[in-house]
Amino acid sequence: IAAGYFTVSTTLKKLELKAGLRGEHTHSVGESPTIGQRVARDYFQLFPTLFASYQLTARDQVSFSAGRRISRPSYQSLNPFLNYTDAYTAMLGNPYLAPSLARSFELNYLHAGFQVLNLSYLLENNVVSEVVYQNDQTKVTTTRPMNLDQVLTLTLTSGGHTDLAKWWGMDNQVGATYGEVQTLVADQPVRLRRVGAMATSNHTFILPRHYQLQVGGEYYGPSVNGVFALRSSGTFNLGLRKQLWQEKATLSLKVSDLFYTSGWFSSLHYQNINTDWVNRYDSRRLALSFTYKLGGGKTRSTHTGGSADEEGRAGH
Repeated sequence: IAAGYFTVSTTLKKLELKAGLRGEHTHSVGESPTIGQRVARDYFQLFPTLFASYQLTARDQVSFSAGRRISRPSYQSLNPFLNYTDAYTAMLGNPYLAPSLARSFELNYLHAGFQVLNLSYLLENNVVSEVVYQNDQTKVTTTRPMNLDQVLTLTLTSGGHTDLAKWWGMDNQVGATYGEVQTLVADQPVRLRRVGAMATSNHTFILPRHYQLQVGGEYYGPSVNGVFALRSSGTFNLGLRKQLWQEKATLSLKVSDLFYTSGWFSSLHYQNINTDWVNRYDSRRLALSFTYKLGGGKTRSTHTGGSADEEGRAGH
């Protein structure tokens, strides 16, 4: 991949403008000696960006951004090797995948650091997504990445931090989404539409004797992800912190996904596919941690019951 870009910017009193242009030339060759297959690609693309910001008052600001970007498929998605996970389930790469191209527009309004309104428009072509096929004779289901023709996502959100009292602070965000997918699967049209909502709310309560109580959760309504129709899901979390020894140390206890409501709940309904998916991981956890500030104000963790590595292996 060879690329070059330039940017320009200027400020006119309360108006700030930035613009950029990036050019990319891609040359790739994929070769599989086992099956005697060779796929070569050679293409050039331009990716412009634009950003504008206007300071309405000392506390109010509006901004607008637009751009075009590219996402290339991963090596694993391109690998044509057929991998069986069991006698009736297989995964197969697709060496003919094309890069995904996206155009985005975003409008944002801030008041005193609070996001009053954020409206975004995202139109993607050739989105790489897993598609499921079923052979009615062999009963084998094969999952293979494909390029979806068009994916449209509209999002409206609002939220930020608010202090209701000296002892009560909260971070909230609410939003509405619209997702639409149009594509062909085995030469048959597939169209999905979903209107959904999302909300996150996290509260911190300052208690006597250097205690802090943290209560929060999130909710995600119905949406689309590729050809999968997703059902709603959410989590509820609790945490308690205690500062010790003149705030030199902190003891924390956290419960994640208390009611075990997080997961991937989806369905596929097209052609001869009629499947419901319920994928869960070990999201309900109890973590105990102790941190102590050494010299220079740095914080060192001396013990933890829920490490970042464990969360990574679990899907976070």
